[in-house]
This record gives sequence, C-alpha cells and structure tokens, in this order.
Amino acid sequence: ENFYLILEYIEGHPLSEELVSNTRWTEEQVIEFLQDILPVIKVVHQNNVIHRDIKPSNLIRRSCDNKIVLIDFGAVKEISTLDNPQLERTRTVNIGTSGYMAPEQFHGCPEFCSDIYSIGIICIQALTGLPPQDFLQYIQNNIWRSIPDRPLVKVSNRLTAILNKMVFYDFNKRYKDVAKILHDLKARNPWIWLGTIGIIAGCAIAIFGHKILTPKTCSLVQGDSLSCGEESLLQYSTPRLKKRGVDEFAKSNYREAFNFFKRSWNQEVHKDPETLIYMNNALLKANRIEYHTIAIAIPVKKNEQEQFDIDLAKEILRGVAQAQTEFNLKLLNSELEPNLVGLDIQKEQTIKGKGLQVIIADDANVKEESIARANSLVKIPDILGVIGHYTNKITTYTVDIYNQNNLVLISSGSTTEEITENPRKFFFRTVPSTKVSVKVFVKYLIGQQGQTKIAGFYNPASESTSSFWEEFQRQFKERGGSVANITEFDISKNDFDVKKAIEEVGATGKTTIVLNPSHDGKSLENAIALFQANLNRNWVVGTGGLYSPKTLEAASKLPSFEKLAVAVSWHHLNSPNQNFPADTRKLWAGNVSHRTALTYDAAKTLIKAIEEQQSTRKGMQKTIASPNFSASGATGTIQFETTGDRKNFQPKLVHIVKCNKEQFGVTFVPIEFPTAAAAGLQCE
Repeated sequence: ENFYLILEYIEGHPLSEELVSNTRWTEEQVIEFLQDILPVIKVVHQNNVIHRDIKPSNLIRRSCDNKIVLIDFGAVKEISTLDNPQLERTRTVNIGTSGYMAPEQFHGCPEFCSDIYSIGIICIQALTGLPPQDFLQYIQNNIWRSIPDRPLVKVSNRLTAILNKMVFYDFNKRYKDVAKILHDLKARNPWIWLGTIGIIAGCAIAIFGHKILTPKTCSLVQGDSLSCGEESLLQYSTPRLKKRGVDEFAKSNYREAFNFFKRSWNQEVHKDPETLIYMNNALLKANRIEYHTIAIAIPVKKNEQEQFDIDLAKEILRGVAQAQTEFNLKLLNSELEPNLVGLDIQKEQTIKGKGLQVIIADDANVKEESIARANSLVKIPDILGVIGHYTNKITTYTVDIYNQNNLVLISSGSTTEEITENPRKFFFRTVPSTKVSVKVFVKYLIGQQGQTKIAGFYNPASESTSSFWEEFQRQFKERGGSVANITEFDISKNDFDVKKAIEEVGATGKTTIVLNPSHDGKSLENAIALFQANLNRNWVVGTGGLYSPKTLEAASKLPSFEKLAVAVSWHHLNSPNQNFPADTRKLWAGNVSHRTALTYDAAKTLIKAIEEQQSTRKGMQKTIASPNFSASGATGTIQFETTGDRKNFQPKLVHIVKCNKEQFGVTFVPIEFPTAAAAGLQCE
C-alpha cells in the first residue's frame, strides 16, 4: 500500500561535468546546446508547465546520441490560470537554484521565460568558464564578454544579442517563448536548423542530426584545448615563428602556416613534436590532399595547481609525430622530407593516396577536463581512433565515453587492471598490464637476487598504485616471500618523513623497497628522495615513473647505486626493432624513452587498422580485436587479447651505470649489461 514513482534511467553524464571552472565552450558548442534543449523546453511549456530548476546537474548528455535530456521535474509549476485570464495568478514558493533562478521566480512568481533565463545563464557560464555568481553582476550591463582580469569571450554580436535577451532582469523584455529564439538562431545561420528535425524521434534520427552539425575535423577555435594547428598546447610562451604558424593556421592560410612551422622546426624549439605534427597537418591542407584523422590526448597540466610537465607531453607526442611523418613522407616527399633536418627514415605506403592528420587534445591530467576532451573528440566523426589517455586515473574516467561512442581508445601509459577486469570493447593498450609487470619484478627479486621480504611505498589515495601494491604482495607471497609492516609508506604526502621510512625498513632486516609513485604531486619527488637516502643498502625496485632524469641526477650524488631496478617497456639498447632507435636518433637528434616507443606503437596500430578496413569506427575495433590482426612497431609485433591487453609482451628491467658522456655522468641501460662498456656505450 505504498506509493512509488518509477523513473526512466538516462545513460549518460550531467552537464555539470563539462562546465568545469575555466573550461570554455565555443560559440558553435553553445548553439548546438541551445538547439538541443530549446525544443525540449518548447514541449514542456506547451503543456503549461514551468520546470523552475534548469541547471547543469539537471541536464544529462545522453550516451546513445550525445543529446541533452532534461530531468528532475520535482519543482514543476503548472500554470492552469494561463488558460483563463480572469483568474488571478497566485504566488508560489521560490523553488530553484541560486545563480540560475530568474529574479521573478526568486520572488515567487515564475513565468515561462524564467526557464529561458536559466538556459541563458548556462550558456554564458559555458562561454566564460565561470560559475554564475562570478558574472551575474555583469549580465545586466551587457559586459559579460569582457569581465575584468578575464580573457575576452569570443562570440558573435548576433549570439550575444540572443543571450542578452534571454537573461534580461525585467522578464517583460525577455523572450516570451523558445520559438522566437529558435527563429533567431535559424536566421543567424540557416544550416543549423537541420539539427532540430526529429529531436524527439529517437537516437537514430538524433544521431543523424548531430552528424550534420558536427565539424568533420578541427573547428579552428583557440582555447578549447583541442588543436590540429590553430594553437600551441605545450606552452604558454610560444616561439615567434611557431606562433606565426599557429596564427596563419587559425585563419586557414595553410601554405603560410606550413612555411612558418618548417622554419620553426629548423630554427627554434629543439625538435619539437607538436611543430612536426602541425607541419604535417598544414601541408596536407595546403595541397588539398585527402586524409584520415586520428587524435592523441596528452597531459600537459599535471594537476589542479596548474603545474606543467612539458617534457612528459613531448615524450608522448614524439611517437605519434614520428609515425605520422613516416606515413606522409611518400605522399609529400617533394616538400616535406627535405625540410626535416637529419630525417632519413623508411617511407610507408600511403592508404589509397590519403595522408594522416593528427588532432592533439590536452586532458590536463584532471578529471573534469579529461571528460570534456573525451566528449569533444567523440563528436568529431572523422576521428577513427584516439591514443590516450596516459595516466591510469584519467583513462578510467574517460574509457566509457569512447566505448559508448564506438571510438577505439589505445592507451600507451595506463596499466591498471580495473579497465580490463571489466573489458571495454573499444579499449586496447600497448603497455603491459600491472599483473605482467609485477610478475617480472617478483621473478627477478626472488629468482635472481634471493630477496624474500618487501616494503611498499605508494599513494593509497590512487586506485592504480594501491592495486599495483596489492598485486605485488599477492604474487610475492605466492612465491614464498613476506611483506614488512611499514607505517610511513604514503609517498604522496607533502610531509612524508624519509628518515622515518628508512629507519622502519632498516629495522625489518634484508627488505626490498618497492617504489610506485603516481603522476601527481609529491610522489615522484619523495620516491627519489627515498632511493637516495637508502644509500644502496637495500634493493630498490620501481615502476616506469622512476625512469626519469631526476632519478639519474639523484644517483649521480651517490657513491654506489647497483641495487636498483626499474621496469620499462622498451629501451633503445635492446629494441626488438632496431630500425626504430636508429630513426629516432636521426629525427629527434638523440635517444627516446619507452613512452615515445609505446605511443609510436599505438599510432602504428591505428594506421594498420585503417589500411585493413573501410575507415569506420566499428570497422577499426573489429580489425584490431581480430585474432589475426598484427602490426609492427618499436617494441616488435603488436597483437591484443580479447580483454584489450597486449599479447605476449612484458616490460624489461633497467639499472643505472656510470657514463661520463651523459648529462649527470650516469645513464639507464638494460639490466643484462653490468656496465656501460658491456652495453656498447662510448663513455670516455
């Protein structure tokens, strides 16, 4: 005898996940949003209902077609008196959400145009990247486009006028119904009207309308953290020639852009992979050559504190830049190859005369921004595959967005078991999984070094580092080892006590220190400090994050450092494909890391899949997942298990040896080489 409400479940995510602080939409994104939501509001109002609580968290972007669905009608107000002008309008409780609530609604007298006000506020929030409380004081003076100490909002005067009329303080001056707004939008640009056809006719028609509206490649909008050449994502201060190239690309002057990128490559930033990618893209467009498109998501901003790691981003980008250049060389040999100093690599066969364009996205290694980038990438239908995301946590946040939109995602850095324990059809990775990496460590420690006890140092707030340590303990105990009880183990803490940690390890006897720093905050810094404070007393093993110049710098200050082993997926001295390290030295004027090699392999996987099918998203997945699929990369043959994990591939261990010619007088070499001389290095 209870009363129940059964609500439809909407598969998707709330718009609040896209409207994060300092993330700004383009004008076309706002128009597309209005085009989605206004016909819905029209239906609501035609039924004499005011929603009264339209806000980002009550708008769900539906997974099946990326359309906006309005939810939570718990605050609706039925206006029955509108049908009878003789009846007096009654006041009501001011239900709604501060910031999005119209003034008359706040005073208990909602109108149909109160919902229009809320939608206008959301649009201005999307364009400014600010929450409503930070711009409300500017909207009534029509100066929200030029808020002090904020970048100017790039939006046409026509759309500005529409939004201003939606958010007038006086509701009598506001749009009275959404039909007029839709009319004005249509007048602004008639082609966008096509997307409103069949808005409520189901996913199939909605997807059709969405594809009509979606740009096939880059929108050439600066500031959206997506670029195929119209902005530099790697640094705030862009060198002069590269900046000229970016500006010309943004104006669609592709020949001029190519010439500036070419000069920048040869004269400015030392072997900059972003410049090489943009040079490829500009030349394809300048010559009007058809092309296939892939994308790569990189973490430029490391965390919410705006800390930048340009070197990591460049390591990742080098792999895709090299694969793209190899692909385009045969097609663009007369112009591209002579201008790449030192480049003499094997030319790939082009696919039916088409080139390869690469779009770069910055996920910032931040949840909200990575979700926004993923949602932007899946809406560009020409993208056949995405390389990324790099870190475990960001890949976990975004993998389902790609999977639900049938877009292949290949990660070159995410090792977490969380994704492949619940396999996603469209996810693959070129890097070994956590289980495989741990197996290599355990075999080495117990089988070769006779180590029987371990102590783990990691970030307990990180799912990936925690699961790594759990897996390490499990496999180590299965082989007869034991785990020391350490209280000072959280290397992510700002006040991590290195001295206390070393004392605790020392008290447990012959114990191996297992270091697994995350990509955030203090983890790597504390891990290296712990390695240095150990003074080569106990064995130290660590994951790929320790494969860093910072570790080499720390080792150079120690009298000895033999008891260190770091797992990496590739090293140039024992590369299965010896052509690759030779080519990288010519292209990048030096050796590259495993991060470059694994990204190169991801790009080669996508290229091979494009070669073997008809360039559709579902065709890409079907090809790569086939048991007969095989691609050749830096790390050898690339094949995948049904889970998306790499097949028959495991990391290699490296250690540090002295070599006077290197930057810090030391370098990493595969562990089978006891000295630099044994590895064939000339160090004197």
